[in-house]
Amino acid sequence: MSYNNALIYLTDNIGIVTDLGQVDTSSMPFYLKTEFEYRRIEILRKKIILAILRISGDITIDRLKKRKNTMMQFINSDESVVFVFDEITNYQRRRLIEEQLSFVVLGKTIFILELGTIFSERTIAKYHRQVNLKEEQMKPTTQALFLYLIRTQDFSSSMTEIAIKLSVSIMSISRAFADLRKLGLIKQTNESENTSYKLNGKRSEVWDKALPAMASPVFKTVYVDQTSLEKEQIELLSLSGESALSRYSMLSAPKNTVYGIHKNLFAAKFKNVIILPIRDENTITIQLLTHSLFTRGGCFDELSTALILIDEPDERVNGEVESMLDHYFGEEVTNE
Repeated sequence: MSYNNALIYLTDNIGIVTDLGQVDTSSMPFYLKTEFEYRRIEILRKKIILAILRISGDITIDRLKKRKNTMMQFINSDESVVFVFDEITNYQRRRLIEEQLSFVVLGKTIFILELGTIFSERTIAKYHRQVNLKEEQMKPTTQALFLYLIRTQDFSSSMTEIAIKLSVSIMSISRAFADLRKLGLIKQTNESENTSYKLNGKRSEVWDKALPAMASPVFKTVYVDQTSLEKEQIELLSLSGESALSRYSMLSAPKNTVYGIHKNLFAAKFKNVIILPIRDENTITIQLLTHSLFTRGGCFDELSTALILIDEPDERVNGEVESMLDHYFGEEVTNE
């Protein structure tokens, strides 16, 4: 790792970063000199000391807290310490945030409390998605296939078998595989007639890479008088949106339950329900979807829920989505 890489990453994602030179470490304890490289910078009129980790072995969050307290004895009172890493686990990232320790993971996360700046690989990808909406986004079938593959990692089934599972044509699946390969999300593993593929990286990394190209599958939202629904119709619905997220997080369920269903199935099976122009205490919210999603126990799964909420502006909801995905993908290291 080098200071230059850290400077480039911070400049790309925050803006102007001023290099104020090296830090005098002559009076620091030997272990602080050997474990970290230091650099003094200024961002948005805030003076920051970058403590760039040199060692690659295990380092605990408690030890980092102690190191920071010691560092503060050797820097100016108006300066803040920000740790810089090449890679950390999702568990370590959560612990750093819980302990309010500012840090940067190159190419992945910026968490600098002194600036009120919290970027993760997913929020950065979502930002790039929002400012580059004119770039090519996945077609519904491509997105449905991507969800299926990242959820199951099923690369042994034939395209015909996957097409049947997703209720689409074999030609659509063939084009969707080509689209995913073009986006760099999957890669070919052989050159034989029976082409096989695999994910192009860890599942969490591939998901984050896909974010700029993904779109919400919600075609339309309707408010339905729940008394007009038959039991058989209710059984066709799956918990969606914040109602689904409340199953996987600490988020409270919304007052009006949110459900989701494919728009074609809704058109075929819900012709006689009463649709109201606004939401009230007797309505349920139904999101009409452009492609198939995946359920578990009557609720859309974690990846489907995250995709439904991809454009959600509420930071509270976004934070719970982040935690849900971290738990879903497990303790993968953020970089290979």
